[in-house]
Amino acid sequence: MRAVVLAAGEGARLRDSIICEHHKGLIKLWSLSLAERVIMALKENGINDIIFVLGFGGEAPKTALGNGERFSVHITYLKNPVWEKGNGTSLYCVKGVLEDEDSFIVSMVDHWYQPEIIANCIKTQNNKKNLLCVDKNLNSINDIDDATKVCLDQEKRIIAIGKELKEYNALDCGVFLLTPDVFYALEKSFKNGNFSLTGGIKALVNQSEMWACEIGDKLWQDIDTEDDFSTLILIFLLFRQENLFNRECGLSTLGQLGKNSRPAFATQKMDWYPNTLTGVFPSFYLLSWRNLRLHQTISRYFPFSLL
Repeated sequence: MRAVVLAAGEGARLRDSIICEHHKGLIKLWSLSLAERVIMALKENGINDIIFVLGFGGEAPKTALGNGERFSVHITYLKNPVWEKGNGTSLYCVKGVLEDEDSFIVSMVDHWYQPEIIANCIKTQNNKKNLLCVDKNLNSINDIDDATKVCLDQEKRIIAIGKELKEYNALDCGVFLLTPDVFYALEKSFKNGNFSLTGGIKALVNQSEMWACEIGDKLWQDIDTEDDFSTLILIFLLFRQENLFNRECGLSTLGQLGKNSRPAFATQKMDWYPNTLTGVFPSFYLLSWRNLRLHQTISRYFPFSLL
């Protein structure tokens, strides 16, 4: 199986912040960037042939990631000249490469998720050809207004999707297992003036060809804002209590990345995070955090008392 990573977007809300100077897929948390974490999640599931679709930021991701040799995967790059229209155009760029595949994974470069989410998606596929990974915990995101919402029926068929939904029972996690049918669905969406990936998924929904794969208690985080990135930092810091921390931080893969690999936070403007948010400081930070929904998100992942 092959995978597509959509990495063409501008990431405007992060680009002008203190944590993102160039391409948001290259923001580093400890030793690995967001893009590298997506690569490692795919690799852990036996997916070694990965296509990155680029747009904003030009060749920066290609320069940073190379051909994938240091990750023991093969990475190719496609340029989307019309990336500004919407992320649906980025996926459509790979039509000529993947239209003969049975199915393929699609991931956003700015989403962190546990590798088990992909594993469960592949395991779930069976006759449900097109799958979207969804989270049924509606408190799992900082900005619910900006979230892509999903409505499922009792058979886990998706019957509606969109940010504008008033009635919904799940959230889009940004990980898909799709068939080439999505390219024809995108063409329908483009004709209606909708160039987003969600537009193509809506076309599949209207044909009753889109299903959900629930992630259960697995973790994920969409990185659109500084609050989102702060949430991810806290998740990782609190994982220091468990064996999961080493794997999710990529520490178990550092040998493959080279002996000179080291936490890259010291090279970024937020190099104070690992020093101040350790020990008892996550508790203080949560106590003083101004964003209630962020607090709710962390409470969802760590329901025990932190104080």
